[in-house]
Formats: sequence, structure tokens, C-alpha cells
Amino acid sequence: MAGIALVVATAAGVYWFVSTDRFRLDPDQVHLSGLVYTDEQTLRAAIGLADDAQPNVFRLKPAQMAEALRGLPSVATAEVDVTLPDKLDVTVHERAPLLIWRTTKAAFLVDVTGTLLATAPADSTLPAVVDQRASAADLAPGDRLDDVDLAAARLLLTVTPADVGSASTATGLYVNDADGWYMTASQPDWRAIFGFYTANQLKPDDRVPRQRQCLASLLADRQGQPTLVYLAVEGDRCGTFRDEPTPSAEDVQNVGGRAA
Repeated sequence: MAGIALVVATAAGVYWFVSTDRFRLDPDQVHLSGLVYTDEQTLRAAIGLADDAQPNVFRLKPAQMAEALRGLPSVATAEVDVTLPDKLDVTVHERAPLLIWRTTKAAFLVDVTGTLLATAPADSTLPAVVDQRASAADLAPGDRLDDVDLAAARLLLTVTPADVGSASTATGLYVNDADGWYMTASQPDWRAIFGFYTANQLKPDDRVPRQRQCLASLLADRQGQPTLVYLAVEGDRCGTFRDEPTPSAEDVQNVGGRAA
């Protein structure tokens, strides 16, 4: 009888803990830290906690909540801690963005693995790639860029007008279905077509360094004249140029501009 009484008393005590208002979560005591790129509402949805939610803190499952947060594309690690009687601390450590990937619909932060982390802030100063290909319209956070695209972007973003002996101002790095990869510059104007890359014969690591050298050589030959350069490196050949850029070469500053 004494044992039964103890079990009943224990059950009653547990029920009181998980039902009394004393241990209801105070929305003002929910502290979220480490959020830079991660949307707060996306985080709350992941852990199942609305803005005004007041669950009993004994019903919360911190370990499961932290695991759910680690499933968000922008989150590397997370900790969730409950402090009695009514406090919740959520700390996230975000993945570091490397560049911005712009499509006709949105701009995304991308990390070193090529993962699209989140929508890029409008004031971000990270280097950017404008992807005008039809397939890019379906990209969303959590998707991962093709390894070849990521390698090409990382190498081409290091190419600056000054690096190839030009006094121009860089205006952008683009990729489309017609020309592949290309970059533009202004004053003096030039557009350099780097073309397409693959994982085997046309590897970015093999071609971009030589294309960089060829671009410098071809621009030097033009002495500041408006130029459209095709960097078709093959054997001892650097590529070709045209005396004037095409109209589309001057109009590609906006995302989704018409391809050449």
C-alpha cells in the first residue's frame, strides 16, 4: 500500500509540473541568438514554436529541437537550453557564405560546399554570379550547386580587370545557356566569353588560369578599344576578338538580360 501511495504521489507531482501555469514558457523569455542569415520564422517553424506559444517547459525537447535546427541549410550547429521556470535559449552557429548566386527570381548565399544557405541580404558585399540559365530559376535554399559550376565561379571571381592589365571597372560575372561563362567590364568596355566547363576535358582548374593569361594578351592588343573576346584556348591559340561588343554585351547588367 505504501508503494502504491508513493507511485500515485509521484504521478500527481509529475502531472502538476507539466500542467501548472508556473512553468509555462514566457514568450518574452525566448532568446534567439546567432541569427544573421537565418529567418526567425523559419527557425521557429523548425522547432515548432510560434511567436506567442506558451507550452509547459517540461514538455519541450531541447535535443530534438537542436537537431531540427541543424537540418536548416544555413545552420551548422545549434544549442537549445531550458531554464526554469519559463526561459528558453536558442543559439545557432551559421555556415559562412562564400558568394552570392543570383537567378532571375532570387539571390542566394552559397557556402564553400556549394550549398544555397538562404536568401542574400540586399546590402551584401560578397562577390556574385548572375545565373541566367533556364535551369537556375528552380534553385532554392538547401539545393547544392554543381561542383563544376562552383569551381568555375570561385576561379573566375578572382579575375579582375587590373589582374588582366585593364583599366576598366568590373561589372559582373555571368553564365547563360548560349555562351556559358562570361564577364563584362566598362570604360573601356569589354566582354570576355570563357565558355563552358566540364568535369573531365574542360576542367575549370585547367582552363581558367590559361584563359586569364590569354585575356590579358588579347586586351593588350586592343589598347582600350571596345572588345568582345572569345577565350577559345586550344594548343597555342588564345582565342579571338571582335572590334565591337555585341548589343547584348552592353545590355547584360540586369539579371535575366538577353543572351548573345
